[in-house]
Amino acid sequence: MKDRRIGRFAFLFVIVSGVSLFVTPVDAVRIRNFRDDPDLAKAMEYDRQVWRDRDDPNKIQTNLTLAEQHYLIYLKRETESFQRARVCARLGILFIDWKHVADREFGFEKGYDYFRKVLEEEPFRIADCTLRARYELIMAPANRSEQLDAAVKCYALLLSLDENAIRSRWLPETPQDTIPGDLQVQKVIHAVHEDRRAWAYNMVVGSKFLPNRNQWLREIMERFPGTEAADLAQKALAKLDSSVQPPVQEPPAAPQAAGPPIKRPGMSRLIADPNGLALSGKPITLSAAPRQPSQEPVPLATAKPASGRRFPWWLPVLGVAALILAAGGYYRWGS
Repeated sequence: MKDRRIGRFAFLFVIVSGVSLFVTPVDAVRIRNFRDDPDLAKAMEYDRQVWRDRDDPNKIQTNLTLAEQHYLIYLKRETESFQRARVCARLGILFIDWKHVADREFGFEKGYDYFRKVLEEEPFRIADCTLRARYELIMAPANRSEQLDAAVKCYALLLSLDENAIRSRWLPETPQDTIPGDLQVQKVIHAVHEDRRAWAYNMVVGSKFLPNRNQWLREIMERFPGTEAADLAQKALAKLDSSVQPPVQEPPAAPQAAGPPIKRPGMSRLIADPNGLALSGKPITLSAAPRQPSQEPVPLATAKPASGRRFPWWLPVLGVAALILAAGGYYRWGS
């Protein structure tokens, strides 16, 4: 029990998070009740209630039991593998969080079983549920060496997930969601990039507890050359072995020279935004080199006019005098 908790929490110094698919356990895996199934609706409501009643152990256990019951009833009827995978992932999340289960060892084992079923249903396609299952199963082995080996496999998978791979391995949320939209794909790409950085850090930091750490770091460098994981491993190895040089930090790129100004009939100069649109909203053609911002000062609303003329001081005085005379004439006429 104690070793399992150490293996689960001490190894993962960085939990995969962010403006990603896995910000909180509640939002980690989305389920769509696209057929308005009553059992799935009840299961999802009890699932949400588990998280709302986090401070009441009795309510947590009751809601957890009811959520699992209705999810399992729903799984007996549901035939879509992508939906079954998402439901199993939700069940895994419910049990893997030790705050929900009195017997933590039992909760871990049950949660891991549900995550294994996720990958049995969907071993190839990629989505929040299948990535979450892989992440959690990496933490399942109690042996640190096994955990690191699993982390390497996960990192290799994340490196392979470019836009084309995500589109070809897309796991839908509904039967009609077979072709992902650009926003959906970009969301997964962003999450994958964040997760990749986290696992690179985990593989290097987690190796502190290995007796053969030097060999492990060299293997990371050899297997993933040119990646963030290789740079982190080389940096860590340089502190242990004086014969190893730390990674060279590339200097920032020098600013490119400004391209020729863009001319149009009747216009002395045209300022364009980075998207290639003029301030008027009409498309333009930019030069190959990026335009540098103009060095000419732009007059602010509070600055003096460009001509240098001052505002006449006698105008407000004349206005006040006219108001006084008008008020006096109105008073005499009224009396």
